Amino acid sequence: MPGARRPPGDRLEVADCGDSALRVVAVASDPEARWSAIQRLAAAVNASPPPGVWSAVATYDSALIEFDPGVVDHAEVAAAVSALFPGGTAATASAPTVFTVPVVYGGAYGPDLEDVARHLGLSVEQVVDAHAGLAHPVRCFSHGAAPMLDGPGWNGQVPRLSEPRVRVPRGAILVAGRQAMILSREQPSGWRVLGRTPIGLVDPSQANPVAYRPGDLFQYRRIAPDEWADHADAFLADFRA
Repeated sequence: MPGARRPPGDRLEVADCGDSALRVVAVASDPEARWSAIQRLAAAVNASPPPGVWSAVATYDSALIEFDPGVVDHAEVAAAVSALFPGGTAATASAPTVFTVPVVYGGAYGPDLEDVARHLGLSVEQVVDAHAGLAHPVRCFSHGAAPMLDGPGWNGQVPRLSEPRVRVPRGAILVAGRQAMILSREQPSGWRVLGRTPIGLVDPSQANPVAYRPGDLFQYRRIAPDEWADHADAFLADFRA
């Protein structure tokens, strides 16, 4: 890796990324270990940013650490990251917050539910039961702070649509491959739509508009279409289990 540097321990590799960022990659055979290492690193950086560092943006096994090159350089940021994460370890993660999300499955709310069931060789009820019966961990943030989640452990991957939809509504419950997501805003998407939640994920009126963090858990509660209005003005922060 060009320009690669290693902090103490072998679990992280650091490389220059343009003039004002570092890319940190977790090195481990276990995907869960890679994810845990990179999330803890990002949390440590964002909790106590070294001088000149703006933020750390984490994904599944890597993080982008952005900084002001007029204040610090790549080597100084790499050293500061090493000090925050000595020996490839960090403070123990806090207990996850569990959110229970109401969902209307199928029909106009989940137009791909039947196709997904056919592809997996399952009944619609089996797909819904598997999806609603799992506590889905938040892995990282996507666009608009949408949570990227693990999908149910189906025996097979869910293919994306051959032609993406131009408009998918806020609150759509999506699956693709072995991943899952809830849209925080209306946008195009080629992921399969199983259902939709009436609640908002991001509340801009709050000091902390996003209530969830990587490592938190999303559970789903099936509701009927006539219950939609009961939750239409609510936000996720009010649905802690």
